[in-house]
Amino acid sequence: MHKSRRTVHIPIVQPGASEAGVKRQEDRLIEIYTQHQGLSPLSAPEAAKAAAIDSKARDKDWDQVAAPLRKVGLYQAGCAAASAVRKLGIEPPFGALYQQVARLAWIEAQRLQSASPSGPSEGRSAELGLALALLMGASGSPDRQVIATGALGGQPSGHNADDVEILPVGSLPGKLDLVLTLASHDNLPRFNRERELLFFTPLTFEDDGEQRDVSSLPVVEQLLKFGVHVVPVGRLGEAATILKARRARHLAADRFLQAGVAALALVVAAGAAWHLWPSPKITMTFLPAGGMALAAEPYQACFTPDGGYYPVPLDRDGIVRTMPAGSTLGWNITIDDPGTGEHLLGRWVQPDQYHVAQIMLASSSPAKVVTPSLPDGRPIELPPGGAWEWGWKLTDKPENNMLVLLAQPEKPFDAAEIRRSLVEQFPANGADGGLDLTAAANFLSTLAPGSVRFSVRTVEEEERCDP
Repeated sequence: MHKSRRTVHIPIVQPGASEAGVKRQEDRLIEIYTQHQGLSPLSAPEAAKAAAIDSKARDKDWDQVAAPLRKVGLYQAGCAAASAVRKLGIEPPFGALYQQVARLAWIEAQRLQSASPSGPSEGRSAELGLALALLMGASGSPDRQVIATGALGGQPSGHNADDVEILPVGSLPGKLDLVLTLASHDNLPRFNRERELLFFTPLTFEDDGEQRDVSSLPVVEQLLKFGVHVVPVGRLGEAATILKARRARHLAADRFLQAGVAALALVVAAGAAWHLWPSPKITMTFLPAGGMALAAEPYQACFTPDGGYYPVPLDRDGIVRTMPAGSTLGWNITIDDPGTGEHLLGRWVQPDQYHVAQIMLASSSPAKVVTPSLPDGRPIELPPGGAWEWGWKLTDKPENNMLVLLAQPEKPFDAAEIRRSLVEQFPANGADGGLDLTAAANFLSTLAPGSVRFSVRTVEEEERCDP
């Protein structure tokens, strides 16, 4: 999945299903996402299909943002969502020259898409989810996946700023029960099981002609046990704030104009411009793994028969961390947004992603260098503030090890080049037990603007993973 995609799951239940206690075939989640022109890579057939839909939408005066939803019966809901999001509006990113002029470029470049073959057979309950998909896609929200149900209304009473009221929808208790059933059977689609999944709903629902608070339903607490946090909201702006979706991200046109202005400034200012250009340092910080592994450091990854794993904190021998030889060292690390200083040029050039590399040094084994990649072979890219979770099986013999992680924004690392440089500096490379791990780590840290290291000793002891 590309880093720009943000997904919203919309629960659909048929009226009366929850009261009858029977899950009907129509009860399901539909998956909605946006394709962002200039950010979402498309294959040649996908690009041709998208161009054909855009052309037809222009000819028939359809809303181009919602036009792809006509095939699944969600076009009217998509139009309502796009209209509401345009009214709400979000701020342009800092230094985005193009979006300062084209104030709605952040939404007009998006196309709502359904990953499900058909839409709901009911009314307006998809409107909130479609609006959130647009806001998340435009802003690059840190929440890449949410659940949502709700209709969109007009301007909220007593609220001065432009906003959109979120209205109650039918069968809301049944939709909460559907998500609980999926979660309790581990059938709820989730990208990141370590992150709480937000479920946005209206504030109230109708129960026998009376309005009741959604938060009063027992199923809300039950969902929380499965990592699903129900978030009742009365305004679209509230949901956007919770999702950190109140500011758009840079578009390709912003980058183009920024590059042009920067080039002009370089021509005019010549050598002085280089003094205004900061050289940011990338800060990498280990995160706690959860469970018993509460320290902000790597951990031992213990695997379960179903293919999952759980973290176990490392043992200590004095100040030295130890773990059984042959076990797997896991880590969860974040790359902080380095900031760009106070210079104007620095604010124009904020990295969208970082490339990473991992090196395992050992006192008596050759160093190993890996540039991690996705299943399709593309190098892993992390956004500012993004987390990188990985694991590495260590050698079966007792020895001192040092994990070195590198990060840089410009381009992917070349694992072969790193390995070659390391061997040139340290010809023994651990083969005869003479590698100075600290010196080798210091050398590797000069190869990238971001680096972090962690020492661990493998020892001969029984596996510490509980069954």
